[in-house]
Amino acid sequence: MASIVMEGVYYRYRGQAGWALEDVNLRLPWGRILVTGSTGSGKTTLLRVASGAARVYGGEVRGRISLGGRPVLVPQNFDAFILMPTPRMELVYVMENLGLDPGEIDARLHTISRALGIEGLLDRRIASLSAGERQRVAIASALATSPDILMLDEPLAYVDPQSISRVLDAVTMLGVKAVIVAEHRLHSLRGWPSHLVYMEEGRIRYTGPPRDVEGLPLSIAIQLMDPGDAARVAEARGCLG
Repeated sequence: MASIVMEGVYYRYRGQAGWALEDVNLRLPWGRILVTGSTGSGKTTLLRVASGAARVYGGEVRGRISLGGRPVLVPQNFDAFILMPTPRMELVYVMENLGLDPGEIDARLHTISRALGIEGLLDRRIASLSAGERQRVAIASALATSPDILMLDEPLAYVDPQSISRVLDAVTMLGVKAVIVAEHRLHSLRGWPSHLVYMEEGRIRYTGPPRDVEGLPLSIAIQLMDPGDAARVAEARGCLG
């Protein structure tokens, strides 16, 4: 079964006349999925609708959405995702609500905090942390719920390339079956995705292997390729002379 299937999906926000998503037909596999497109293309809305978070914004959804597992979305506004005053209290609170016993909570707290490099932050006040540190805490909080599908909206906004590489490796190590990243900063994700979705104006323009560059705009394709390959593709399309 696919991780997410969307059939004829439309969505518009409350008070808006136009559709933010239009006729979305999408079948996402398990694995590492990158959703890209320019600002306003619909990346964030796609994640909100697929995860169920769109109900917070009201609006209208049409079409059919099927999930192969339980999703969790870490939004761009990740500060709203964190409820407790310290990272330790945040993770413990999440796991207590899941009914985990104290021994399991301690073990999972150690595993997640070590994987994401936040062991030294556990007892600091959230308000004292940098934006990048708070973002890692928000991702840790999401991982504490043991999701099957983890969605990260614009994670490179506050995390440097080295840190995001560590985060994505940690997510896979912790057993998440599908990681879906919505991002337009692609150089740091070169070689990471196993599946790519490209969006324009609320529609899916391409979905498939990231190396099938014929289906992608050149500006997107060259960011996902090694420099030598990118130059050859640009030359083949008549952009170098």
